[in-house]
Amino acid sequence: MLRRAFVLSFATVGLTLPLMAEEATAPVTTTVTVGELVTWQPFNDPASLAKGQTKWQAGIGKWEIAEGAVRATEEAPSEKRPNGHEAVCEYVSEQGDFVMKGEFQINSAAHVGFVFRDNGQPNNHQGRIIVTPTSIELHKMSGISKTTRREVLASLKEPLAADQWHSIVIEVSGDHCRAVVDGQQTVEGRHERFLAPKGRIGVVARGDSALFKNVGIWKVNPKVK
Repeated sequence: MLRRAFVLSFATVGLTLPLMAEEATAPVTTTVTVGELVTWQPFNDPASLAKGQTKWQAGIGKWEIAEGAVRATEEAPSEKRPNGHEAVCEYVSEQGDFVMKGEFQINSAAHVGFVFRDNGQPNNHQGRIIVTPTSIELHKMSGISKTTRREVLASLKEPLAADQWHSIVIEVSGDHCRAVVDGQQTVEGRHERFLAPKGRIGVVARGDSALFKNVGIWKVNPKVK
């Protein structure tokens, strides 16, 4: 009886653990070694964005679970924001260097983005990777709201299928940021702005059809040479 109970228990663990490990598997990196997992969010359940239950905050625009992922809809023009505003969903937590991994589908959106802001009050922009159906760009950012400014550090013309899932891995270490889309297309650059502590890391989208899923953030250690 004891032997049978052990076998059943082992089988149950064997069925469960590989699925968990696969979901939160750390990405292959180039400039850093991946450390402790900070957050892993499949975005396949309404609880993913439940206020008070998660550090993920859907701040601007509309975010709703659809097709096993989260769909972003930008904020429409208003008196407060005459030009509207891209949809913003960020993880709020004090971080230093980090690795971010996720999947996205552009669909009819003008762009999707992966962003990080500093830990000031308010949280000023630091950097972002912007992906369109035809390009991938790395931006150095500063300011917030009407004071927001950007500088393109790297740009790659690369057609991406809008109706397919794509992967991205972002490494931020010191003043260096590197992003790889679909394991092949790479943009990277350096700026002292990236050195500041991060208070918010997240995703953005312009339009009403972009999808995100399986987004993870990890702490990092310098790559051992």
